[in-house]
Amino acid sequence: MTEYHLAPVRDGRADWDHAALLPALSKRQLHILAVIRIYTAAQGYPPSLVEIGAAVSLTPATVLYHLRQMRDKGYLRRENGKVRALVIADPPTVSESQLGLLAGGAP
Repeated sequence: MTEYHLAPVRDGRADWDHAALLPALSKRQLHILAVIRIYTAAQGYPPSLVEIGAAVSLTPATVLYHLRQMRDKGYLRRENGKVRALVIADPPTVSESQLGLLAGGAP
């Protein structure tokens, strides 16, 4: 399966500087993330598992699997103790030493 990088969004614009630093999302995960962004923008709160599943033609259990994968990759986080607690996460920060290692240079 082909995987794609999604540029994180800051202030309504894609932040391409951080896109390559995040683990890739599958095409299905990109679709789920888009559904969450669009629904949250329109309704003011995130969609339920059933609503996400209906939008992407998946069962709630499969949606939950993908949400957990996306959380582990750093794209989503959940607020404990809340219903519909999906939050699109800010891109992870990278230290200068990590940037040096990514660039192949010495920190």
